[in-house]
Amino acid sequence: MFNLIIAAAAVFGGEADEISKQVNDASSLMPKGTEQGLMSQFTPGMIITGAIFGAFGVYAFNRGRKRQDGILMAIGVALLVYPWLVTNLFLNVLIGVALSAAFYYKRNG
Repeated sequence: MFNLIIAAAAVFGGEADEISKQVNDASSLMPKGTEQGLMSQFTPGMIITGAIFGAFGVYAFNRGRKRQDGILMAIGVALLVYPWLVTNLFLNVLIGVALSAAFYYKRNG
C-alpha cells in the first residue's frame, strides 16, 4: 500500500523521496506489537495441543452423554473450549492435562 502511494506521488507530484521519508518516519513512530491480531496467538504448538485435547474432549463428552453424567459432559465441553481462551502454550498443556486427569478419575472413580 505504501509503495502504491509512493508510486502515485512520483507520477503526479515528483516528490516521491519526500513522501517516502514521511511514510518511513510515521511508521517508526507506531508502537511495536500493534500489528498482531487474534490469529497471532495460534502458534503450531497451540493448534496441535488444541486438536489433541479437543479430540479428547469429544470423547469425554460422548462418554458422559452415554452414561448420562453431567460432570463428564462438562469436562468434555471444557476440553473443547479452553484452547480458544488460553494463549500460553504451557498453560494450555497444563490445563489440558488437569482436565484429562479429572475425566480419568471421575470415569474410574
